[in-house]
Amino acid sequence: MYHSKGRLKSSKYSDEDKEKISKSLLEDFKRPFFQTEPPVNKSILYQKAHLVSCLGFNYCATLDNDFKNFVIWYLKKLKRPQLLNIPSDTFLKSLATSWEIFIEAITITHNVMEYMKSFHSGYNKLEHFDIFAVLLFRNIIFQDGSVQKCFQARLSELKQVTTRDNKQVTADRLLIESISKMCYALKMDECYKSRVKPLFLKLTTEYFQLLRENYLLIYHDYNYFINANAKIVEEMDRIQSKLDTDSINEIRDIITTELVLKNINAIMKSCSVDYMLKNDQYDNLKHLYNILCSVDGGLKVMFDSMCPYFCDFGTSIVLTNEGISNDFTCIQGLLSLKDKFDYLMNNVFNNNKLFYDIVGNEFSVFLKLNSSIPTFLCQFIDEKLRKGKFMFFKNHTPADLFKVAFLAKHLQDKSSFEKLYESSLAIRLLDNVNVSTRMENTVIRIFKRVYADPCDNSLFVSRIQRMCKDKFLSSKFIKKKYNEHVLVDKVILGIMRPFDLNVDILSAVYCQVVSPQPMCKVPSFAMNAFKHFNELYSRYETKKNLKLLPQYGTAELEVTCYSKLGAIKRSYDEENSKTEIERGERKIKVVVSTYEMFVLDLFNSNDFLTGETILKETMIPEDNLLVSLGKLVNDHKLLIKRPICKEIKLSDTFYVREDL
Repeated sequence: MYHSKGRLKSSKYSDEDKEKISKSLLEDFKRPFFQTEPPVNKSILYQKAHLVSCLGFNYCATLDNDFKNFVIWYLKKLKRPQLLNIPSDTFLKSLATSWEIFIEAITITHNVMEYMKSFHSGYNKLEHFDIFAVLLFRNIIFQDGSVQKCFQARLSELKQVTTRDNKQVTADRLLIESISKMCYALKMDECYKSRVKPLFLKLTTEYFQLLRENYLLIYHDYNYFINANAKIVEEMDRIQSKLDTDSINEIRDIITTELVLKNINAIMKSCSVDYMLKNDQYDNLKHLYNILCSVDGGLKVMFDSMCPYFCDFGTSIVLTNEGISNDFTCIQGLLSLKDKFDYLMNNVFNNNKLFYDIVGNEFSVFLKLNSSIPTFLCQFIDEKLRKGKFMFFKNHTPADLFKVAFLAKHLQDKSSFEKLYESSLAIRLLDNVNVSTRMENTVIRIFKRVYADPCDNSLFVSRIQRMCKDKFLSSKFIKKKYNEHVLVDKVILGIMRPFDLNVDILSAVYCQVVSPQPMCKVPSFAMNAFKHFNELYSRYETKKNLKLLPQYGTAELEVTCYSKLGAIKRSYDEENSKTEIERGERKIKVVVSTYEMFVLDLFNSNDFLTGETILKETMIPEDNLLVSLGKLVNDHKLLIKRPICKEIKLSDTFYVREDL
């Protein structure tokens, strides 16, 4: 079946002309085999092929058959005798050259044949010419007994050579590489693996050993890796798809071992990775990373060489700030170092876990040099999450939380940090000075993600999570029940409570707060309120016992003040006249701590008290008492003391301020 256009053209030619056109194309097919000059013009070749296709299918089939006969003649009568008459020292080179010429000529012809095939459906019944031609070369040339004898003899000679100069190594390697490609194309797997491949790998090793010595003389520092990588890419491109996968991988391993691995430590030192880090040369580091990714063990050496920079930088931060009570400068420096670590991790090293493990562990080395670091970390977090000092999310990004958790994870003394953090969290919760539930839960989620092990196991994280749960969930239920009970007493029974009570309950298992011993004296009104609440609580939690912690909590008090100036009231009777001064009455509200409330309660029945008396009556720990008295005098200004001075002593005498 012909194209209509082809049939119109073919009608213009006589049978003799058609034969000439077909033979002309056949002669053009033969020219690449003989390397005839000038080379075949491919454009003219395709024009002739198109014309022959238009002559009809029979001419195409005849051309196909004639060309096959030519190939057989070429291999049997011309090429094989030539190879057998060549001197043994040039036999392999001639064999490789013959194969390269042959396969190039076959490729040109095959492409033209495929083009002609598109004109006739019947052409599909013809054999795949390229496959047929390869089989002919294998059977007629390569597997010929005389050729095989010469082939193996020459290979044995090359294997026995023990010393080669640079030029000889290069020439022999390229020759055996060509032979290897030929064996792969001819599917002579057994011959290649047993005879050719061992020699090819040996010569490849020798060649790159010499090349490495040359590179070490020419290139230094970072440029060595650039040129080594370029050579690796060049070599891989040349053999890609022309050898089996195992051979390609073995050759890549040889090249990377010889060019990179064997001198990688010395080369890495000369690369000045430390200089790149100090000067933020991230593009060079990324390029170096991409090169060493393909080298077995290369990344480990690179990351190991980066450790001194992080260790020295971190050491300068923690030791410079050793002994400083203010944590901000030290922690801010560590956060900046972690910033650099994160940038390298995310933008340069493609989140490589090996970098995280090797370089990340350096933080453990220098963090242990300053015993105050666990305290600094806790203070840093506490200041940002404590009400009244909240500035964390205003002055810092949430990412800083992850960095602090990372630093805590790499502390050698984790137990110290965990105890400090649990204590600061307990105080925030009990004193009700935490910024918000959301902020506390955010910190817990970050600790859970960064601080816990890969299996999400961390007793520390579980404890702080339970502390917040007790505060914000468990306490909420019992407070609701208590308020309902109070409402029933008020509405149904007519029982009025002297004050409103808001209670937080934390488990002693998770919130381990040290209670002062002995217990301070709690005023009767406060103790009665606690007992009443405890009775209700025991109905819902039969197996738990409540313990009052008076050192925590706050109280909103209504203070009644009397001014000295007021209305003058006179009364007369039969014997005496009396003049009374009515003092003005004023009420103010003030929020104080529980200890401060206990102190103020004593002044309901006393005009003045000494510090020693207050200590005896309340049994509040001395340090806490002095703090409470200081706040009542200086901050709330509810009391005045004698003598007047800033320092608060137990020997001082305290009075209620009359002029509030």
